[in-house]
Amino acid sequence: MAESKTTVKHDVTVDFGGIELTGALVHDNENRVLELELDEGPEPISISLQATASHPSPGTSSSRTGLNTRA
Repeated sequence: MAESKTTVKHDVTVDFGGIELTGALVHDNENRVLELELDEGPEPISISLQATASHPSPGTSSSRTGLNTRA
């Protein structure tokens, strides 16, 4: 079994287009979470649907990626 690892990089600025946020970028490999730690609290960058027991319906396509899930 692979060892769980959390990676942190400090003083990272993320540009969201209309706003820039600076904090510590944290990747929790075990829970498949990427978030920016700010003074106000964590700002999720990505989450794992599997970690929240959510799954896309078979045959669902993404308008952003054009990828389809298998039916």
